[in-house]
Amino acid sequence: MQEIKSVADLNKFYNDGMAAHNSLFSEQRSNILLVNGLHYAKKDSGLWRNIRNNQTISKDQKIRLVKNHLQRITKIYQSNLMMHAPGVQIDPMNPSEYHDQKVAQLHQSVWSDMKKRNNYDRIKTLLIKDFIEVGEAWMKVFFDPHAGDFKGYEADMNEDGGYVVAKGVPQAKPVFSGQVVWERLLGFNVITDPSARLWEEAQWVILQKMVPTANLKDQFKDDKEKKNYITESAKQTWMLFDSSQGSYRQDSSGLTMVRELYAKPCPKYPNGYYWIFLEGGILYKGELPHGLFPICYLGFDEASTSARSFSIIKQIRPYQAEINRAASKIAEHQTTLGDDKIILQQGANISAGGTAHGVKAIKVSGPVDILPGRAGDQFVGYMESQIREMYFVANVEEDSTDKPDGSVDPYSLLYRSMRDKKRYSIYAEKLEKFMIDWADLSLRYAKADYSDEMTIAVVGKKELVNIDEFKSSDDLSFEINVVKQTEDIETRFGRQLSLNHLLQYVGNSLKPEDIGQVTRNMPFINETEILSDLTIDYENIVSDILALDRGVVIPPNRDDNHQYVIRKLIHRMKQKDFQFLSPEVQQNYEMKRQAHEQFMLQQQQDAAKLSSGFIPSGGFLVKVDLRVPDPADPTKTRILKVPIEAMSWLLEKLEKQGMTAAMLTGLEPSAQADVGALVGPGGGGGGGENPEARIAALNTGRNLAS
Repeated sequence: MQEIKSVADLNKFYNDGMAAHNSLFSEQRSNILLVNGLHYAKKDSGLWRNIRNNQTISKDQKIRLVKNHLQRITKIYQSNLMMHAPGVQIDPMNPSEYHDQKVAQLHQSVWSDMKKRNNYDRIKTLLIKDFIEVGEAWMKVFFDPHAGDFKGYEADMNEDGGYVVAKGVPQAKPVFSGQVVWERLLGFNVITDPSARLWEEAQWVILQKMVPTANLKDQFKDDKEKKNYITESAKQTWMLFDSSQGSYRQDSSGLTMVRELYAKPCPKYPNGYYWIFLEGGILYKGELPHGLFPICYLGFDEASTSARSFSIIKQIRPYQAEINRAASKIAEHQTTLGDDKIILQQGANISAGGTAHGVKAIKVSGPVDILPGRAGDQFVGYMESQIREMYFVANVEEDSTDKPDGSVDPYSLLYRSMRDKKRYSIYAEKLEKFMIDWADLSLRYAKADYSDEMTIAVVGKKELVNIDEFKSSDDLSFEINVVKQTEDIETRFGRQLSLNHLLQYVGNSLKPEDIGQVTRNMPFINETEILSDLTIDYENIVSDILALDRGVVIPPNRDDNHQYVIRKLIHRMKQKDFQFLSPEVQQNYEMKRQAHEQFMLQQQQDAAKLSSGFIPSGGFLVKVDLRVPDPADPTKTRILKVPIEAMSWLLEKLEKQGMTAAMLTGLEPSAQADVGALVGPGGGGGGGENPEARIAALNTGRNLAS
């Protein structure tokens, strides 16, 4: 890109771009009019009234009717694309790494917050509408420090560090949290590099906007030079497009044309550059924030020699014109030849006759002939053929007819849904790529501009320990993958069927916490709180592992699920990249594992203590299927009788010991050996330390003795 030295260079870019795109902009504006039914620029209500009232029309009058099929075809495209490409989701680049999982989870939280703040569903609907009707969808993404939540007032400071005071009152300015903003742009207000043959080759983009003049003057009230630029530009009159009136209107009083030029990063401008200017001067200029080009573009059908695109309306506009012409001819024939006519010979007379119910009689002297009226039927077949061909060319002929219900088998329904999507796959893939770029650019701005306070407010206080994972993460493209998401009912149903089969065949071998993870990913279960009891252990250990990878020591809690924690720690220590961690980090892992094993030892000791002590002997005696020697006669035996309280006590202790044994069998063999060594012969645990000593060792970082 050539160097821009003055506003004259900027004006040349603008004028050259407008000259190259005038015909495209006219077509895009006319597309909007056609979809809205404004096929004819001039409308005269008196003309329509005369046609309705007069029995005949003169040869100078024209009947112009509209059979607007364009709006139906464009709505079919919009509804299908809304169903096939509803959004994006953030997935980890490497699903097996806890670090990538947590980074993706945090970015997903930030993306969800952006969608809520910016009314995502409404903007997405308008962008898809522009994509179909105008032929292009444009989005500008940027971080606005003056948007977001109002935080309060901040006193103005001068260069000397004192407060700015006017009329004895300290001056203050409002402070906002800031927000990533999405600005929808219309194609006929965007000028691109006319030398580019592809959008990727375009070196710059110019946006033109009408801004209230009073706001501009107030913004530059202390800069006389720029204020003069605004005053001169406000004197100019602009032709404004008004789709509601179907024409332009020359009324720009109180408005000023502002132009924004954004240059992509290039050798001349490594971080990109922007200029905000009027015809008479430059208001702002500088490098692009964080080197991010803020414009996202989506084109419907590209032309081979242009970076711009055109709408489906370009292909079907001729058919709509023929349909309108045929409909107008039908109306013309009905108006001029619609009623029956009586043909009389010269000199014959006609007079009123008698009347009857629904019958009107006339009297004629001389021969008479009847000329039947015409309804314009000769044009109906031609008009219907044009309608069929129009839907065929638009590739929506199947949508214009009702589909049979067919089989109710769920897999057959899924197959049919995928087959129907194929017809819109070209445009759905373009839309999905646009949404990926849109989300990726938004997250880059959030990562660079969000304060820690705002990030915590978005992701939640429970993720406070993981904020560094969001702020210090590498380039998004290397760590997380922004992927397309087709969340229509068929896709959700298919995912639900797959998860149902998973639980059916392997559910018995899964642990409760694993079932919680599977259930949370079911598409029709949207509330994670009802599964929090099943997933809390997983969430805690993921945060602990991420902290350990960063070198932060996380001491155990006596209420942890020690069996599950040990299993997850061993899983992490078996991964191939664990050997590349620093020795201190590896030692921290070993310390944490041994500390949790010590807690399991304590649980074993508690169970052993319960097995000794006083045995209750109250209650009535119950017979046990066991014969013992009779104290009265050693040569004989008798059935054993035991107090009921003693039997209940015995069963309770056996159950507790059985549960402890089950916990041990769920561990890795190495962990079982460690716990067994700590317990020692007889279950007394003579060779192990108490849990408090292990926790103290973990906190101080000293090595543990086995």
